[in-house]
Amino acid sequence: MATDQAQEPARTTEPANADPLGAVRDAAGSALEAQAAGGSDGEAVARLTAAAKAALDAGHGLAAVAAAEAAGQEAARPGLRAEVLRDVARSAKKKREATAEHDAAVSRAAALGLGAREIAERAGVAHGTVAAIVRRHTNPTRAVGETAAGDGAGTGGAGK
Repeated sequence: MATDQAQEPARTTEPANADPLGAVRDAAGSALEAQAAGGSDGEAVARLTAAAKAALDAGHGLAAVAAAEAAGQEAARPGLRAEVLRDVARSAKKKREATAEHDAAVSRAAALGLGAREIAERAGVAHGTVAAIVRRHTNPTRAVGETAAGDGAGTGGAGK
């Protein structure tokens, strides 16, 4: 009886070891989720590396391990797609708002009579960019394509 109880814990860990390629698939999905979350994925990558090593040690070929990793990532993608695209949309909105705020500040500085080179130095842009921003704010009805062609900046969509 004591022998049966001693063997019991080994049986509970056996399923994880029974399918090393399944462990690789699971770990690959977890690593992709960690990467998509934007956090530190060191632990997930370490888990994937350990699972891959265990699969190789169990006699599976490198191609089979790589295929299991790809399958795990592919299985995780559909669940991550919507969340990641929401993050992209949210960051795009923040970028547009920050760009609008920056352009307004540059225009205010120019309206106060500060020189384009001085403004450009503080803004971290070329002085030609300052001139283009001021023109866009002075005549906002011009199309973005016309502005890009007219100012020579070649930004072609910065105002979108």
